[in-house]
Amino acid sequence: ARLSLLSLSLFVSLYLSVCLCRTPRVIARTYGEAMRHMEESLLARHRLYAAQQRARELERAAKQLRLGMDVDTAATSRGWAKLRELFHAPAPPRSERFYENGLPKACFWRGRYVNAWDPYCCDRGPWDSLVMAMEGGLPRLHEAVTPAEKQLLLPGVSVDWDEVLRARATASCHEVTALWAGHASVLLLMDGITLLTDPVFGESCSPLQAGPKRYVPAPFQAEEVPFDIDVVLISHNHFDHLCPRTIAQILRAHPEGSAPLFIVPTGVGSTLEEMGVAADRIVELNWWEQVVLKRVGSRITGRKGGMAPEAVYGRVGESQGTAGARVVFTPAQHWSARSFFDRNQSLWGGFVVEGAKPSAAQQRSHQQDKPARQQRGGRFFFAGDTGYCPVFRQIGELFGPFDVSALPLGAYAPKWFMKAQHVDPMESLLIHEELKSSVSFGIHWGTWPLAKDRPLDPLYELRGA
Repeated sequence: ARLSLLSLSLFVSLYLSVCLCRTPRVIARTYGEAMRHMEESLLARHRLYAAQQRARELERAAKQLRLGMDVDTAATSRGWAKLRELFHAPAPPRSERFYENGLPKACFWRGRYVNAWDPYCCDRGPWDSLVMAMEGGLPRLHEAVTPAEKQLLLPGVSVDWDEVLRARATASCHEVTALWAGHASVLLLMDGITLLTDPVFGESCSPLQAGPKRYVPAPFQAEEVPFDIDVVLISHNHFDHLCPRTIAQILRAHPEGSAPLFIVPTGVGSTLEEMGVAADRIVELNWWEQVVLKRVGSRITGRKGGMAPEAVYGRVGESQGTAGARVVFTPAQHWSARSFFDRNQSLWGGFVVEGAKPSAAQQRSHQQDKPARQQRGGRFFFAGDTGYCPVFRQIGELFGPFDVSALPLGAYAPKWFMKAQHVDPMESLLIHEELKSSVSFGIHWGTWPLAKDRPLDPLYELRGA
């Protein structure tokens, strides 16, 4: 019986092996088919990775909001971060970092500003910086792009100012027109007001013009704009967002008496004064403070209105909008410095720009074609520089939905080093959803080689989203 059972098992094994050898599995019949299978597999893996990353970020943000505490140290502990409690002052208490309604405060703690959710998340020690440099994360001084890559960056054609002038002349209080000028510079037209964000038009963004060079030239210079720039918004004082040479260009293009109004974070005003901007043309804001804009003759004046009503009372109804256009300074997760000795001495953040509440006649004229927006002006959000944090969901709930948003995409690699201060493309998509933005476009990418990621890496990541 044992011999018969053994013989049967051997026969079955031999039969199966012969059958399998005769019917091999066909993976692909042609090289092109194999490449398609590989691309589909990579795309599926990328989507899975993006979904896992987003789930982790949502879980992390929920934990922050639920517990009201700092970021889990296990999520950011690497090298120097494990010992940072020995080298930093204790984190400020929650009451110093958040209002009672859960909105983050601009907290100046022991001589410096700190972030709300993780006060020292952007502080990296010498060991982390050395590892990052060895991984290729430092700005690259001489990096060129191919002609094919240039076609996907800023267009090499000059701006059609006639078209911009027509859009400026016909724009209503509902409409938002934005022109990206490279990195974080955006020319914004809305409600009869021209705004410019973080203007840097030079070849380099370093203090001595010895740093990384632009991949492609800026589409225009400040002196080439054929109309007055009414307002300049500065998100923070880093050299790639606040350039003295560009500020000098703007002042030369606007003779005395027509200089734009500069709306800046607290602590940046003195830097602008050193660049030649008059003190009466500078408005400094803390997080959630607003400026109501009013045109007096040919120039725009700004009346600082304290905390935005939404930040104090919660969501304000659409019918309760402001009588004039306004700018609200909103929180972000970043840091500031212009030298080795002034780190976090000034604030950082983003901006909500809202057009004036339309008149009754304008409401009637838009009642048929744009009923959802007839009670408010256009809304634009500028994120500046930021890592991901729960504040964007709060901004969306208080001020959204937005018509247009400018969100950062680049300088995010290596991610373990940059994550706290720069969002990656997938996190930018999450911010777009949390802001309830109709249209968002990318900034802070494809201009200078500031980190390990290549100029077109954000596009490759977004293609698979």
